[in-house]
Amino acid sequence: MALTVVNGSLLALLELWFNRPEADMDQAAQTMAEMLLHMLGLSPHEARHVSWRPLPTAT
Repeated sequence: MALTVVNGSLLALLELWFNRPEADMDQAAQTMAEMLLHMLGLSPHEARHVSWRPLPTAT
């Protein structure tokens, strides 16, 4: 069930990106990540903290 929800959320984000290129995609992606992390079991505070911190640099 969770995989279906995650896939649907990704499709919604891609549709937003294609149909409304003027939308703030960083904001939309971070908000979507926050909601998905909360749905997958993190507390609201922890989901917000994880989704809004910067990604580590790739080595």
